[in-house]
This record gives sequence, structure tokens and C-alpha cells, in this order.
Amino acid sequence: MSADQKKIVDRWDRHGEIHTTSVPLKHAPNPEHEKTRAHVSDLLGNKGFDVDHKSGKAKKNGGFHSINISSALGKVRAPQDLQTNFHKTTTATPVNHDLVAKITNHPHHVAGMSTGQAWHSCMDLNNQKPFTHAALKAAVNHGTHVAYLTHKDDHDIKNPTARIALHPWIGEKGHKVVRPESRVYHNPNGPAPPEEFKHAVHAHAEEHHPMKDRFYVKHHDVYDDDANHDTEKSAKTFVKVNPHLKKDDYHGLLNHEHEKELRTKSTDAGKRAKKIHWEIRRQASAHLARIRKQDEEDTILSKHPAPI
Repeated sequence: MSADQKKIVDRWDRHGEIHTTSVPLKHAPNPEHEKTRAHVSDLLGNKGFDVDHKSGKAKKNGGFHSINISSALGKVRAPQDLQTNFHKTTTATPVNHDLVAKITNHPHHVAGMSTGQAWHSCMDLNNQKPFTHAALKAAVNHGTHVAYLTHKDDHDIKNPTARIALHPWIGEKGHKVVRPESRVYHNPNGPAPPEEFKHAVHAHAEEHHPMKDRFYVKHHDVYDDDANHDTEKSAKTFVKVNPHLKKDDYHGLLNHEHEKELRTKSTDAGKRAKKIHWEIRRQASAHLARIRKQDEEDTILSKHPAPI
């Protein structure tokens, strides 16, 4: 951003205290890998092996000598697809610990999310479009954060290689959180940002901005980049149901108990209200199905406990 652009941004009202957090990158959990490890443990356990995935070793119950888990799988003639899938769990790309996600609400970094950067988007102040100016001003006003992928020593975020916007979401009772957009902008001529960047940003938002209300709607004044790129034009880009509720809460959402709050507190009354209403019910139903499935699995495990 130029000095003149920074002066303009400095005149905008900002939301809250300015802060910047540096978040290290870590391996993102891989559900498929976890399932494979569980299958390996079950199979080798039934063949009389103790399995330690942390060390990558397995040994016969009561034995003294350990062998690689992959060797143990070969000895017991495990299915080839399981051996192949297990090999994939051991060959993950190392995390580059020189890279971090710097998450900030500094007005210059929020307004400059695509100005003078290595990537391009409509949020570039240099295009001098009234829409861009208004959207970035709203982002600064209402507390948007931006996560930048950069070197750990780039304290002033001068040379980022990718970014994710985190916009404010408003709960049914007025509680505010920020959540990342799904789109990652990066230098099109450079390598794609590691998946660990996106994971670090999502995990940070979940930990430091936990949901307290039953459902949230993206602030109507900020630019909804996800909706702009959603070919289905569904409400899932601007509605989130809290994934950590109890059954009764989800049943309440299915039974229209959210409509009063939606009518009286939502600024989206009108053409979006109906879409929000049905999206809340859709997500609540999906969460209930997830809980029922987990309950069924827990019941099966309680009746057929794993061998010790």
C-alpha cells in the first residue's frame, strides 16, 4: 500500500484493539490415515502384536524384539491395499517450520489484503472502484482479520506468499466470531501454499473464537467471497450451525425455535431470511445424523470391546 492509501485507511473506524498472532504450521489431521492406522492396529493385535504407531514398531506380545509395522504387515500377509495405504501414512511431506501463518486485524493489512501483493483479486485498492473501497472499509470497521503465509522472520508481513480472509459472523444472540473464507489467494507463479496453512488458520479461529450461540450468519456488510464463487448460490456460504451442540439444541433448530431470533435480531430479514432458515435446519439435521451414527458406533463397541 502507498503512503496515501495508508492515510485513507487510518481515517476509517476500526473494530477492537490491533493485534497480530504468529501461528506455526503443523501437519493437518488426515481422517483416512487415522482409519488406516486403526485397521492396522486391529489386524496386528488379532495376530498377537503390540503396535506403537509413534515409533513405527510392532512386537509380539511378551516379546523383546521389535520390527517395523510394515514388516509385521508383510509377515501376517495383510491385504495389499492395507499395506499400500499404511505406507502412505508414513510418507507425509515434512512441514516447513520456517513458514508461519500471521493472523492480524491491523487496518493496513486488512485493507491491503490484495493491494501490492503477489496475487490478484477484486479487493485491490489500486483498481479505484467504489465497491472495493466500500468493501474494505466495512472489513476494517467490523473486525475482519487476514491470515498471511510468510517467513517466521517477516515480522512486518512485507513478503507474504498467500492469504486467507477471516470475516466476522454474528450469532443469534449477538455473539461474534471470525471464520476463514474457503478461498486461499497466492502467487499464481509460485508453489501452492501447503495444506497446513489452511489447517493452522481454521484451528486458530476455532480455538480463539469459539462459538457460543446455536447458529451464526456472516456479517451482511462484508464481502462474501465464498458466495461469489459458489455455483450453487446456496446459504451454506453465510450460515453456520454450531457443531458442538447437544441433541436437544439441534432438535430445537429443526422445530423452528430459531425463527424468533432470526426475525428480531438478524439484519438479513427479507429475501435471505428464508434461505437462512432452511440452511439452519439442513445443517442441524446433518449434525443430528452425525451424533446418531457416533452413538451407534459407541453401542457396538460397548457390546464388542476390542481385545486387550
